[in-house]
Amino acid sequence: MIYILVLIIAGVVIHGLFKQFLSKFRSSTLLEQEIGALKSQLEFFRTANAQKDYSLLELRQNFEKLQHQNKSSQVRTGFLAEALLPLTGEFPCDPKTMRFLGSPIDYISFDYITNTITFIEVKTGDSQLNSNQRAIKKMVEDGRVEFKIVRLNEKGLKIK
Repeated sequence: MIYILVLIIAGVVIHGLFKQFLSKFRSSTLLEQEIGALKSQLEFFRTANAQKDYSLLELRQNFEKLQHQNKSSQVRTGFLAEALLPLTGEFPCDPKTMRFLGSPIDYISFDYITNTITFIEVKTGDSQLNSNQRAIKKMVEDGRVEFKIVRLNEKGLKIK
């Protein structure tokens, strides 16, 4: 009975966290729309010379501030997505088989049923793999993956 109650409470908490994630993701989209509107305004002021230099500078500062807020929001959304996404039913691997690394790859899944090891990187929006992540992806695709055993004893380290 207590186990079921704990599961229900955990489900409610996860649901609330996922709603927060979706809210942050939507606010990121709104910021992108504001940035698009500011870009249009900035282009209008450049071509039409309708405002003084001071207004153009103020508009540029507002634009840069919104860009910074948008980037910051995307980073926070990404971290939240990394943490919550495995708990949804849409994730490609069983969360029980996964281990969180965070960097340079988010997760590794050790699935003993399918006998596979899967490297998983969570991305949100238009974000791309960085150069290290692309290099890791290429190494895995090329089969350049090794398994090593490191033994520590009184004589030192021995690597097999």
